[in-house]
Amino acid sequence: MFDKNELRAAYRDLFVEAIEKYQARISAAVQESRTDRAPQPGSLQSAQPKPVQVYARKRPLFSDEIAKRNDFDVLHILPGEGSSSQLVLHNCLFQADLRTPMVHHLRFAFDQVFSQTALDQDVYKVCAANLVAAVRSGHAGTVLMFGQTGSGKTHTMRAIETLAAADLFQDLGPKVLSITFVELRGARCFDLQVASLPELKLREVREASGNFFAAEGAVEVFPETVEQACAGIQAARQRRATSVTEANDESSRSHAICTIRLRDTGGCLTLVDCAGTERRKDSANHTRERQHEGAEINASLYALKECIRFMSTRQRVPPHAFRASALTKLLARSLSRLDTSLLSVICTVAPAASDTEHTLSTLRTGAALRVKSACETEREILQSISTKNRDPHPRQWSPHEVQGWLCQVEDGFFADVCAALPAEFTGQMLVRLSEPHCVRLCGSESRGRNPTYQFVKGWKS
Repeated sequence: MFDKNELRAAYRDLFVEAIEKYQARISAAVQESRTDRAPQPGSLQSAQPKPVQVYARKRPLFSDEIAKRNDFDVLHILPGEGSSSQLVLHNCLFQADLRTPMVHHLRFAFDQVFSQTALDQDVYKVCAANLVAAVRSGHAGTVLMFGQTGSGKTHTMRAIETLAAADLFQDLGPKVLSITFVELRGARCFDLQVASLPELKLREVREASGNFFAAEGAVEVFPETVEQACAGIQAARQRRATSVTEANDESSRSHAICTIRLRDTGGCLTLVDCAGTERRKDSANHTRERQHEGAEINASLYALKECIRFMSTRQRVPPHAFRASALTKLLARSLSRLDTSLLSVICTVAPAASDTEHTLSTLRTGAALRVKSACETEREILQSISTKNRDPHPRQWSPHEVQGWLCQVEDGFFADVCAALPAEFTGQMLVRLSEPHCVRLCGSESRGRNPTYQFVKGWKS
């Protein structure tokens, strides 16, 4: 029995040809719309910043994915004016016969989409630089990495941590900022700043603005230079829990939360590298402990998404939403300040066809977190596969179509039967007729058996 990925690999050339044709067609349509559309007054003015910005970053297709799994690229970034904000996922599927391939072209909109050639500096400049500037002014900023395991979350977050530390040290003296670095494994919290990884308790803190949670006893480091800050963050990151999964040899099995606070302004920058999301298939060979761990990861990510949905609509996050998981408890202080909080969500996606289900889940989640999200679907049956065009099944006939068929079949031999039928006699009633019923309707055994019942019997079989 074949699975989806085996069928995709077997029909690789056909799918690639269909995707290339679609990309050429959509690129031409975008270019034509640019030519015809006149510039709108004020369209270049910067809009009011939203509390939640959602971005997508596509990683490159690796050579071993092509060599070992015969994979191909199913993500296409639509060209935009200056920057891209939409991408298309080509979901390669098969009809029920498992022989007729088809492609669903799913379009998603984000605040900005980064291609596989985008530099880490470009991602930081768009997604995190404005948050760092806000933190220097005393506000709270949070960068959240979200996506499947092996999609490039940790790679992107490492670059953001280094660049953010360098920006925060500009024009600042030594020991003006502090760094804490903890990880969450399910409901348990550990301090990554200490080599022995001591377990920390989440303690509720009561403040005038509300009740929050803090990791009690977490070591707070005060670096004097950028080099010390980056070295400390790198050492803490190496202590993070990882595990081998079906999708990645070094999958992050915990949420890593790096918090940088400015002592003079009170600003706070929180960098969250979420554990990789997994489907049940990826953890099929895991131990019971690993499967339970994966379930806790998915539950905490769901709780976080609910909190972000409140923020995206500028609503105050209710306290019970933060208490749903340890992850949301630790982020409550950063996410609850509607007037001074900014959040950037970076969704990392893999372009391989074998990761389609993962990528689709990530894109749907990211698009739903935006205030105005868009998802359009186009369905295409590949033209090179001949499909059998059949007339509608008789069970779908209306009463008028049933009477029309009886008047035409056998040159009108059964036209008089129409008078004996109820006015609302549908095709569904026709196919349910038994042989004795056909005989009674037609008035004789010879007429009832041929061809009315034989025709209906043929459709039933």
